[in-house]
Amino acid sequence: MKTSQLLFETAKKLQKNSHSSTNLEARMLLAHVLDCSINTLFLQDDLQINQAKKNKLKRLISRRSNGEPMAYLLRKREFYGYEFVIDKNVLDPRCDSEAMIELIKEDYANFSTQPLGLIELGVGSGCLIISILNEFNLWSGIGVDISRKALNLAKKNCQKFNLSSRLKLLNSDLFSKINLAKKFDIIISNPPYIPTLDIDNLQKEVAFFEPRIALDGGVDGLEFYRKIAKNSLNYLQKKGSIFVEIGYDQEGEVIDIFKECKFYLHSKKTDLANIVRILHFKKN
Repeated sequence: MKTSQLLFETAKKLQKNSHSSTNLEARMLLAHVLDCSINTLFLQDDLQINQAKKNKLKRLISRRSNGEPMAYLLRKREFYGYEFVIDKNVLDPRCDSEAMIELIKEDYANFSTQPLGLIELGVGSGCLIISILNEFNLWSGIGVDISRKALNLAKKNCQKFNLSSRLKLLNSDLFSKINLAKKFDIIISNPPYIPTLDIDNLQKEVAFFEPRIALDGGVDGLEFYRKIAKNSLNYLQKKGSIFVEIGYDQEGEVIDIFKECKFYLHSKKTDLANIVRILHFKKN
């Protein structure tokens, strides 16, 4: 069977389940199965596709048709121009989260030659803190997560980018295992912020496949912001910063939470849809 014909049939099968980018997804899945680039699929229409590879493609089509995210099928995701290893134990990184890196680069543009220390609360795959450390090569950090499986994945990405000397990974529920004597210049977090009862109403890709522990923000979705705001004063340098990602329409409530804990809003950043996504706080 010609490669082009297999691509056509794959896209047609995906289309039955209303995936919007079926042609692109078909190319991505076939390139993954054949271990080649998407460009190769266009240049060579006679790639060898044995029965084992056809079976693998069939299984991937079935999983995608059931709503499983592409990143979990391909076990990778591009984020901020870097390719990260991804699996079902962590959130599938969103481009909206890249706004945090952009805001840090704007607000800390004059600190690239200083060896600052940061911590990420809920490190997941490590895509945020690793991207930041890639942009600021004198900085170092700690990534904590309550999930050991997430930490195992973050370790793979840490090693992939040769950051083991600058990034320490720790199994901890937020600050619970962090020494009180440790002070950070920057605290970052993309915490769970979906209200518990709203999770099952999210799109199937999220509600059924992404780890609930990384989604569930408590009754009102604000539980983790309260914990972070309450405890951060003990771990932040005098002129330090906190950057948090927020959900839709949470800006006012999150600002109030941090204000009650003696922080003020320093800056904010919108995502590609012009929705406020990142808030930057400093001590009063």
